[in-house]
Order: sequence, then structure tokens, then C-alpha cells
Amino acid sequence: MLRAAVLLAFVASVACAGPTYFGHAPGDDWGVSVHEGDPFFPAWVDVGVGATVKWTNYGATPQVLRSGTPAHPTPVFSAWIAPKLAFRYTFTRSGTFEFFLQDHPDVQGRVTIR
Repeated sequence: MLRAAVLLAFVASVACAGPTYFGHAPGDDWGVSVHEGDPFFPAWVDVGVGATVKWTNYGATPQVLRSGTPAHPTPVFSAWIAPKLAFRYTFTRSGTFEFFLQDHPDVQGRVTIR
């Protein structure tokens, strides 16, 4: 009976906390890995208003990250990310924000802010 109560409390706390993943603590950046020509990982992030997303370049060459799509770039953010460095952006309003690598337009992702 105690096990069931503990499990129910855990499930309720996770359900009320919003999107998360194991190893992520409140206030931590939500990480996205960048490699030249490879897909982003994860390719989509679903978080709340005020969340900070960090794109880290694990490749050997600099990358230019742009918001929007290759056909329709937007002025929300744009960053030149050197190898082994990162770019952070804090989302202050809800919506869906797409992003891509300028030199590899087929590498695209999305951030949904609720």
C-alpha cells in the first residue's frame, strides 16, 4: 500500500511539473547538440515560457544557427557558434520557433514554448 502511495505521489508530481527529462533540474538550460551536417539532438524541445535553450557545437567547424526556416528566416535569434562553445537563448513568450543551420539548411529543429 505504501508503494502505491509513493508511486502515485511521484506520478502526480511529474504530471504537474510540465515537460522535463531525466537529469534536468529546474533552472537548467535545455540542451541541443549541433554537429555539422548531422541532425540536431534533440530536434525539438517543448518547454515553458522563461526556459533557456542552449545549442552546443560539438563539431570541428563554426556553425551559424538561425531562427525560422531556410525559406523563411526570422529575426528572433541568430548566432555564430565556434567549435566546443554554445549559444543560449531565453524564450519570453509562447509559440513555436523553428531553427536551422545556415550552411546545412536540411538540419532543422523546433522549440515549442507553452
